[in-house]
Amino acid sequence: MFAEEHFTNLVRTLYAAPTEPELWNEFLAELAKITKTDKIGLLSHNLARDTHTVVGRAGEGGAEAQRIYEAHYGQYDEWYLRGRDLIPGEVYVGQQIWPESTMLRSLYYNEFLRRFDMRWMATVTTASNPTLTEHLTLCRGGSQGLFEENDLRVVKAIVPHLQTALTTRRLLQSLEVRLSNLENALDLLETALVLLDASSKVVFVNRAARIILDECSALCLHGSKLAPRNAAEWATLQELFAKAILTGNGVAAHGVGAMQIFRTGRRPLNLFVSPFCCETNSALPGRPAVAVFLNDPERRPGVPSEILRVLFGLTPAETQLALHILDGYSLSDAGDLIGVGRETVKSQLRSIFQKTGTRKQGELIKLITGMSSQLPRHV
Repeated sequence: MFAEEHFTNLVRTLYAAPTEPELWNEFLAELAKITKTDKIGLLSHNLARDTHTVVGRAGEGGAEAQRIYEAHYGQYDEWYLRGRDLIPGEVYVGQQIWPESTMLRSLYYNEFLRRFDMRWMATVTTASNPTLTEHLTLCRGGSQGLFEENDLRVVKAIVPHLQTALTTRRLLQSLEVRLSNLENALDLLETALVLLDASSKVVFVNRAARIILDECSALCLHGSKLAPRNAAEWATLQELFAKAILTGNGVAAHGVGAMQIFRTGRRPLNLFVSPFCCETNSALPGRPAVAVFLNDPERRPGVPSEILRVLFGLTPAETQLALHILDGYSLSDAGDLIGVGRETVKSQLRSIFQKTGTRKQGELIKLITGMSSQLPRHV
């Protein structure tokens, strides 16, 4: 028998486990105590990847058993293999799905189960589909005896809660993968981006923005805030944040705000502030509400010379000239840097215009600058 209070605590721990993974073991340890179980495991099998994961475990020798189970024996787990054909949510004792005589002769029992004194089993499949099987398995040693109906009463009662908690775990894992993929994609961009929530707390900084912030002493990340050193600039930035949040929530309409961060001995850093989303729940903590784009006019757009040669057929000399123009050098200065005369520079520029389909230096700069925002940073 188990007290209602114990069951309530068990359920409370279970529902907290998807966001606090260390609680899976705590939940299983308490369940093992109530069911007089030596060892207990919560197992997940990804059929597409052929991986076998121990989500949680309790019992002596669990760490070693987990290691070799995930590395090798998971693929031979008969409770997993046979459990794929069982009714999800139904609790079975071992003999119902794997006759003892067959089990005792098997490789899985003699090499794995017997090593860790796991003789008597009870199992329940919590989820089963073409790509995933999950199950809870309870094990007793040879001296304890098989599971009886009363031993499994708490397991049957907890199964619906366990299925819900595991579904929540899978959803959270899926969201984490999608978020990681999105952050990786944003990190590839040349465009420097910082995302903030409705309290102006920074929730994401991509790689291009981190490079600028690491080099800029006039603007930094102070704790979780994007903070200019200058007090007047700080006040202006907070005002732009507030307007962007109001616009995102549909309270105001002002478009993108802009300001400059002045730097000693260098051209100012340009900031563009925009609402990130237009939903009323953008005020939730951690949800991006404001996007800040950083532009350093002294940083050359990252277009490798090889890209210009491949796309437009520029010669090495023409590529060098195009990049010098992009850096703001005059034709005369560019010629000096390359080591050729003015007429040669003019001839090379005409060839560049013809190959790139541009007519003026401004058009050429716009073309190359536009390309830079589309290229991944590691190209």
